[in-house]
Amino acid sequence: PNAVRYLSEAIRQPHDRWVPRQLYICQELNHEYEKALAGWQDYKERFPESSTTANVVPRFIDRNTGMIFERRWKDAADKAKAAKTPEEADAAVKEAADWRDRASKTWKNLGNDPFGAARLARMEAMDLRDAGRFHEAIARLDQARYAAVATFWDEGSDMIIELKQQAGLPLSVSEQKAVMRRTEGERCAGCPDCEGESAAKSAPPAAEAPAAAPAPEAAPAPVPTPDTEQPKTT
Repeated sequence: PNAVRYLSEAIRQPHDRWVPRQLYICQELNHEYEKALAGWQDYKERFPESSTTANVVPRFIDRNTGMIFERRWKDAADKAKAAKTPEEADAAVKEAADWRDRASKTWKNLGNDPFGAARLARMEAMDLRDAGRFHEAIARLDQARYAAVATFWDEGSDMIIELKQQAGLPLSVSEQKAVMRRTEGERCAGCPDCEGESAAKSAPPAAEAPAAAPAPEAAPAPVPTPDTEQPKTT
């Protein structure tokens, strides 16, 4: 969000061509797909002669278009689950299938791009999950996240954890720690007490004050000897 805010202001000033491109990339990473898509389309119109427009822009247009289709597919699927009548459910199911087909065609249009291959693998895994074939779905996601580490690792890993939890399968040690980190983050987000406790735990220990030097011992009283004059008594 901070990068989007900074770059949105930067493009208002004199700037190089890479500045708006970086803004559109950050908007995509921030799930602002409609804004990113509009930006890339505008860039394509303003710089039609650029080699970037010919070789790079079409791929980012397809990426954001496909993500928009995926989002609409999910929204339609959720609408079908929440439908109150069979007619509403049937209409929503058809709508979801239409958006799914559009997304699939968009990912296939990317050819051998790892991003598109990972999105197709995700769709396959969801179909396997719906069929109750959890082990195959997990294996497909595991393969996809290693093939597209830069763009799909986090999402693929989160989906694997979710599928294992749904199927009652054991989590690996790293997956258990990921769940703990997520739970801790959700519990403490915006909580002053938790944030203060977390800050206290992360603060370096205070230096101990040096111990006070021991007081010097009093000199022992002299022991009388035969040569020592004794006090006279009356």
